[in-house]
Amino acid sequence: MKNNILVSVVTISYNQEKFIENTIKSVLNQNYSNIEFIVIDAGSSDKSREIIKKYDHKISKIIFEQDEGPADGLNKGFKIANGDILCWLNSDDVLLNNSIETIVQTFNDNHDVDVIYGNAWIIDQYGNKVRKFYSDKFNTAMAL
Repeated sequence: MKNNILVSVVTISYNQEKFIENTIKSVLNQNYSNIEFIVIDAGSSDKSREIIKKYDHKISKIIFEQDEGPADGLNKGFKIANGDILCWLNSDDVLLNNSIETIVQTFNDNHDVDVIYGNAWIIDQYGNKVRKFYSDKFNTAMAL
């Protein structure tokens, strides 16, 4: 596998103090090392910003500023991202171990693939698996 492929992970957050630390740790603990991690906080009034700042030496870019909603925040992150692969991770979600490596390997093995998505585990605030969530089949017509 080519480890020189840069993967940009963008996380947008607003008042997610209960979840943001686990989200951050799930990115920082990936076994794939060439990750650009961008966190955008749109003006949280809880302890989210303090938690994010705790990891500022490991997060590639942090933006603390108001935005016009989730799409605007996500667009800010993707606009500054430098990755060959772009990934969006919600601030109340986590990546499973080896997720980024699996994504990179899938792109390396399938040169005609443009989008990768997957199923997910629904977890509670304690990290316990509640149920499996199956994504709908992706269809480019849905994106038009």
